Amino acid sequence: PVVFISQQRVLIPAKLEITSREQGEDNIYIVKVTISNFVESLNNRRLSLKIDSLGNVLEASDTPQFVFGFKPAVMVGRNLNHCLDVFTGIPIKGGEHGLDMQHILADMVSKTLEHKDSSWRCGLHLPMKAEDIAAAKSNIIQANMLANQTRAALLTLEINEQEDNNGMVSVSSMTAHLWRAEQLMGVVEVDKQGFIVKAGCCALHQPGPLFGVASASLLRTKLSKWLNVPSTYEGLLIDQKKKGALKRKAADVKIGPLRHAVGRHNDGDPVSVTVQAVVREGTGPERLVVKLSMEKAEQGNPNFARRLLGLEQVEDSEAGRISPAPGAGSAESPDGAIGQKSMKPRGGVKFGDDNVGSTSMNDRAASEDAGTEEEEENMNDDGGKSRKDDHISDWVRQASGVTDETGAGGGYDGEESMAMTNFDGLPPPP
Repeated sequence: PVVFISQQRVLIPAKLEITSREQGEDNIYIVKVTISNFVESLNNRRLSLKIDSLGNVLEASDTPQFVFGFKPAVMVGRNLNHCLDVFTGIPIKGGEHGLDMQHILADMVSKTLEHKDSSWRCGLHLPMKAEDIAAAKSNIIQANMLANQTRAALLTLEINEQEDNNGMVSVSSMTAHLWRAEQLMGVVEVDKQGFIVKAGCCALHQPGPLFGVASASLLRTKLSKWLNVPSTYEGLLIDQKKKGALKRKAADVKIGPLRHAVGRHNDGDPVSVTVQAVVREGTGPERLVVKLSMEKAEQGNPNFARRLLGLEQVEDSEAGRISPAPGAGSAESPDGAIGQKSMKPRGGVKFGDDNVGSTSMNDRAASEDAGTEEEEENMNDDGGKSRKDDHISDWVRQASGVTDETGAGGGYDGEESMAMTNFDGLPPPP
């Protein structure tokens, strides 16, 4: 689907059908435009499942079969551990160290309440019991068939809360949205100084899910903070690999080259994105409209659940090695994986009548304040630059072959941005 803008600046989603026919020596292209709506457009990109606190599917959306290759109705009555690769083999209740669907979902709900746009990468296939999946993986042919039928997806949660007369907050209902990863696409606008001034143009083109963060997190930062691309307005427009590129001026270029970039997802693993900048026409300040598309859709990490619950750190400590869980960090940082947490959800989120704990609005506010103080303590003395920014900068610098620490161009609030000067043969994701 595409989105048109009316004269009244109203967004109108629509579907395009393009056909062609020959007329003499010329080809005639016919474009059929069918007006749609955002609900239908979103259903063509995601599968929505109403679930309970244990991950059992209660209802399914009317998403077309072509999105994930099967009818959503087959999901009803099954558990998420039957169809999502990151939950395969995980019991519904009573798991060792809290490694079960009840605690995992409680932790994911807690993170979603703290950061509304939290998302996690996973793989979705037809519902199968754990023993059937294990049997399929033991056979080479069946294992290949299962791998081919598993579609890369992005999992987000939509939480509805309710408050009782005593001020206690509980989760009244929960919907899991599974987005087809290959269709993820975001749009940002970059000003003349190279900073992102607008993140997302509509519900269909939000850039945050590409990195597992809220789209608002990209505002007032440079695109080079998230991907190994040039940090300047001119650099995004001009292809330095082309002959005579040094003689060209950005004012002469309207459409920049298609770049294959690598960044860091919030889960701690790499993400591959294609980037293309186009000069925004019309009145107003000079800006670039940059399209970000998923280039290589990744499925879930096998250690997703352990990372989420911080169990990798527990196991290292029991073995005498005190080290953080891989990728542990803030939910708003591009280099941070899902943060280290106890087995119980932060704030003790309550699911209706399930005894997973309860919390008041004041308790959650105190928890958020405590998290803010911890983030401030992690700031170093270098002009307020965060160690997390250093980490992602080091990773991107290594990926793009840039070793000079200084870089060109100033960053936001005194933060220096790297100069991405070598784009010959971008490295594959580690």
